Amino acid sequence: MDKRSKKDKSEPKPVPVVEDDETTDREEKVPEKPRSPTEIKMDDVLIMIQPFEEFYPQLFDQVTQILEKLQKEVDASQADVLQVLSQIETTLQQKIIPCVDLKRKIKKLREQCTEHMTQLEKLGLETQMKANWGLPVTAQHIVKNVSKVIVDDPQSNHGGIHNYIDYRVIVRCELPNRTADSEAIYIATRRRFNDLKALSQKLESSAVEAPPLPQQKHFLMGGSDAFFIAQRRIQMAKWITAVAQVPDLVREADFQEFCLGGAEWRYVEQGLE
Repeated sequence: MDKRSKKDKSEPKPVPVVEDDETTDREEKVPEKPRSPTEIKMDDVLIMIQPFEEFYPQLFDQVTQILEKLQKEVDASQADVLQVLSQIETTLQQKIIPCVDLKRKIKKLREQCTEHMTQLEKLGLETQMKANWGLPVTAQHIVKNVSKVIVDDPQSNHGGIHNYIDYRVIVRCELPNRTADSEAIYIATRRRFNDLKALSQKLESSAVEAPPLPQQKHFLMGGSDAFFIAQRRIQMAKWITAVAQVPDLVREADFQEFCLGGAEWRYVEQGLE
């Protein structure tokens, strides 16, 4: 057999595959993003460890069993997360949305009340409106968990020998029975410094020592000037706040009477005015 026949019978050389230029360019421009560990599934892991099955069959079986258990736990945890998210969404719809609607209604009512009060003031009925700041307290109301104390609105009153100044004392405290609409109320009453002095003397018999009372200033020593009144408001608020921070003193009947005697209450959502 000659050389030419041997050459003809030889195996043909493989033809190189030439990729399309457009496809190659497109793949280079948009490289595949690596997947995060959370996106890698069970099948992907099995493919990665498949080459070890031939040399370590027993170890491969153990790893496979572990991966199957992990996959079940992951599936279960995802179901739990979806259930928790569903519960959160339901809670938001039941609690938050009605609360927002309630605040909008209260805001609208406050605007209407303000408009009515303006009209009544023009008719000379301002005193009657101020008397209805809130609803009268009842026997069910108690003062507890005081979060804020406000002393404002000083007013001059005629006394037997001389005039005196009393103040509006407001405490923000927890509702006796919490509701879905509100958790706190304002309780307001009017008190003068002598009322604080009397309360301080009554609390001396308590098992817990009460904070010291601010020094009283006589009206002849400037007790009725504007600067003194502003300072007195601050001192009274600080003292009542200090007392309210002691639970044993708050539970005292004298402190309860100080806050609730002749008082009115309203929800915090209604504001102070």
